[in-house]
Amino acid sequence: MDRVIGFILILIILVIMLPACAKEIPNKPTSINSPVPTLTNSLLNTTESSATLIPTSPTQTQTNPTDTLPTLLPTPDMVTLVQITQLAGTTGPIYSIGWSPDGSVIASTGYGQVNLWNASTYEKISTLEGHTSYVWSIAWSPDGSIIASGSQDHTVLIWNGATREVSVTIPTQFTFSVAWSPDGTQLASGTSQGIVHLWSPNTGERLKDLVNSNISEIISLAWSPDGKTLVAGYLNGDIALWSPSSGSRLDTINDYTYARCDVNGLSWSPDGRILASTHQDGHIRLWDASTKEMLFDLRGSDGWARGIAWSPDGRFLATGGSDAIVRIWDATNGTQVANMKVGNQPLWSVAWSPNGSLLAVGSGEYNSSNIGGVIYILACPSLFAIP
Repeated sequence: MDRVIGFILILIILVIMLPACAKEIPNKPTSINSPVPTLTNSLLNTTESSATLIPTSPTQTQTNPTDTLPTLLPTPDMVTLVQITQLAGTTGPIYSIGWSPDGSVIASTGYGQVNLWNASTYEKISTLEGHTSYVWSIAWSPDGSIIASGSQDHTVLIWNGATREVSVTIPTQFTFSVAWSPDGTQLASGTSQGIVHLWSPNTGERLKDLVNSNISEIISLAWSPDGKTLVAGYLNGDIALWSPSSGSRLDTINDYTYARCDVNGLSWSPDGRILASTHQDGHIRLWDASTKEMLFDLRGSDGWARGIAWSPDGRFLATGGSDAIVRIWDATNGTQVANMKVGNQPLWSVAWSPNGSLLAVGSGEYNSSNIGGVIYILACPSLFAIP
């Protein structure tokens, strides 16, 4: 009987205590798998065809050049790139490539050499030897009569396009980039000392030096179509705009990301309204030339991005990088319209033919003089059918 009474007492105590204990137990979450936030312009989006908010660090704020980027249109169906041929038989990587203004010859760099190719038969015409180290940049004069080349051997060489001989040798520093003024009267070279030199291509006379107080190696150059602005890309990520006539710095674009962002490539749109840049962080950035505001920030490579070139009509932008994929972008809305993996070597340089029908892409292994690079000639028949 005592046991029965004891059991009843225990039950009564439990009935009294349970409601009180329940009040102290935290509410159970309604879901243990919270949904991932929708990626918008206010959140980092790393898809290849989408713009991103900058900078990528959430602990810092962005003040230059813009806080948000425009929303991109949906990516259209990809168009097809077709490989026409590939050209081999060079030494070292093809850091730079370019079509002659009349489209008849393709020039490419190598280790200690510049190679010329027939753009119709794709046979090698000539190998120009004069440099003693890697040639990082070549550029045709606007009239196609001269080729300039800049090298790691601390020289810029001026080649006569007809005789294919060196007409002027310019001693300078390690030269990553050369660029012609639109009228062909001046040649700019960017050096490892952080100085832009302006030269007379006829005599080799140094006309002017453009010196940035924030010294960093210059690895890319581009002259605006109207000749009024020369832009230099620096290893530290700065993009400096210079007046070639006065020698003064007009503006500097910087502080747009907190990642390493060497300015590996620069290219002006044919109308001069947009400046495009490629970077070590794999991004392609498009800038309004007037306001210096960023228009689009595109993921252009799974590694670094370097080669960059506008189509002659100014609508499309071709880029290449360390992932061996050439990509084509519609610059009017920032969408990627084509891509193609070509070979397995990094893609250093890209160049459109003057009529826009073909694309030349230069590849190679970095700092490997005994491994030849390959040039890929690509066509995209349906590209210009995009509405």
